[in-house]
Amino acid sequence: MKRIIFIMAAVLMATGIIYGAEKDILSEGDFFPELIFERADGKTFVFPESEKEIINLLVITFSRPKEGMTESWFLPFKKEFEGNEKINYYEAAMLGDLGWLQGFITGAIKGGVPEERKKNTALWLGNGKENLKKKLGISGDEYIYIFLTDMNGKIRYMTKGKKAGKEDIEEIIEKTYEILKLWYS
Repeated sequence: MKRIIFIMAAVLMATGIIYGAEKDILSEGDFFPELIFERADGKTFVFPESEKEIINLLVITFSRPKEGMTESWFLPFKKEFEGNEKINYYEAAMLGDLGWLQGFITGAIKGGVPEERKKNTALWLGNGKENLKKKLGISGDEYIYIFLTDMNGKIRYMTKGKKAGKEDIEEIIEKTYEILKLWYS
C-alpha cells in the first residue's frame, strides 16, 4: 500500500498536479511569447516569428523610463554589433490597449523618436498587459527588462535593471558572441 501511495505521489509531482500544472513565468531556455509590435516607422511585425534567423536584443519598458535607462543597454549593444546582419535590437514600450487615446499617444511617441532609431523602436499595443507582465516575470514598472533571443526565438539571456553597468554590457555582449559561435561555427 505504501508503495502505491509513493508511486501516485511521484506521478502527481511529475505531472505538475501538486506543484502547479503549468510554468507561469518565462526563464532562460524558454521561447519568447509571440507578440505583435508596431515600429516607430509605422511597420508592424510579429516577434519573435518575423525576427527568426537572427539574434535579437529586446529592451522592454512598461512605464516611461528615466532618462538614459534604455539607452544604457541599447546603445553599447548597437555599437558593438551595428552592421551585423545576424543581430537586431529593439527598444520596446509595452503600452497595452490605450483605448481612444491610442492614436494620440502613439503618434506623440513615434514623433519623438529620432529618425535613425525608428526601425529599432517598437510599441506593443495588445490586450492583457497584466497577464503579459506576469508571464515575462515583470516585478516592477521602474525597471528595464532585457531579453536576448537566439535564431529560434529562444531566450538565451534575461535580466532586469535600471541603468546598465559595464559588467552588464560585457555579459550581454559575451552571451551574444556565444550564440553566434554556436550557430555559425
